[in-house]
Order: sequence, then C-alpha cells, then structure tokens
Amino acid sequence: MNKLYLFLLMATAVFISCERKIQTLGDASVEGTMQGRKAFELMRLADPATGKIPLYIRAAELEFASHLPK
Repeated sequence: MNKLYLFLLMATAVFISCERKIQTLGDASVEGTMQGRKAFELMRLADPATGKIPLYIRAAELEFASHLPK
C-alpha cells in the first residue's frame, strides 16, 4: 500500500509539473514564436562563412535530389 501511495504521489507531482510547463509554452506570443522560427531557419540555411542564404539554393537542392536513388 505504501509503494502505491508513493507512486501516485510522484506521478501527480510529475503531471502538475508538466502541466505548468505546457501552460507556460501556451502563453508565449505568436510573434515571438514566428521570430524564433525565422531565426532558426536562417541559421540552418545560411552559409557559415557569409551568414547569408546562398542564391539558387533551391535549384541546387532539386539537382541533388534528382540523383538520389528512388
């Protein structure tokens, strides 16, 4: 009985903690989320040497994809 009580107490604490984190994330503004997404995409696609997205990157992507095995 004590083990079950302890398990339920710990599970409740974890659930409450997760619920608070979800509420905090839900309160974030959409604008902040959009800015973060834009910054992430720029960081992911940018050339490390120049910090800019290379011209014709989509054409290079399609060319590479055309040579992949189907």
